[in-house]
Amino acid sequence: AAGSGVDHLAVQAAQAAGIVVTHAVGAGALSVAEHAVALMLALAKRLVEMDAQVRQGGFQEWRRPDLYEEISGRTLAVVGFGAIGRELARIAHRGFMMDVIAVTRDGRPVESPDVARTLPLAAALAEADVVSIHTPLTEGTRGLIGAAQFATMKRGAWLVDTSRGGVVDGTALHAALVSGHLGGAGLDVYDPEPAPVTHPLLALPQGVLSPHNAGISQGAYRRLALMGADDILRTLRGEKPVGFIGSDELWAASRAARG
Repeated sequence: AAGSGVDHLAVQAAQAAGIVVTHAVGAGALSVAEHAVALMLALAKRLVEMDAQVRQGGFQEWRRPDLYEEISGRTLAVVGFGAIGRELARIAHRGFMMDVIAVTRDGRPVESPDVARTLPLAAALAEADVVSIHTPLTEGTRGLIGAAQFATMKRGAWLVDTSRGGVVDGTALHAALVSGHLGGAGLDVYDPEPAPVTHPLLALPQGVLSPHNAGISQGAYRRLALMGADDILRTLRGEKPVGFIGSDELWAASRAARG
């Protein structure tokens, strides 16, 4: 799989058929983390709106300090702390001196110089100025961020989602933006996807949108190619691939089935 997410693949059916399934965990982590920061900066500096206005002749009306914010020193909640979450925490803390809160799947504290504390989701949402989503889409995470969670967030906070559209309830997100409770959203993923032109989120000026391309970069694809080739060679040698999906028992059974 070209990346860490495998929700688009019939993994269990493949495994049942004796197919080894691996994923390139971390190949696109830096690219996605940088993209998340870019969405934050675009929201803070209102880059999309300014670009459009300057091209139409607008200028002086955008030279107002009340329109813009800074992300440095703000509190960032990173929901999902895998390779991407760790990379984002590093950039946010070391580059922008952000106060990083980690939200982990099992609640286990994160030991990292880039993380100030680990909190449950509700507590993290209540403290954060920016919430960035980096969790896979599973039955347990579908709709993880909905109306109740948006109500918990600070008024004027921002949401950034570069994970999967189904993790966030789009209807609730639209309502939170229209009401003004949320200050803005940076979205790289949607539900459904691609988002139809009639999707209500596409009409809101408080959104900065990209076409699910956060993990696409020259560096990410070089790493993906190397990781994929290495896992193929490991499999052919009878060694467990680094990105193998499944238990040790499943790997042993798969290897035995292939002789």
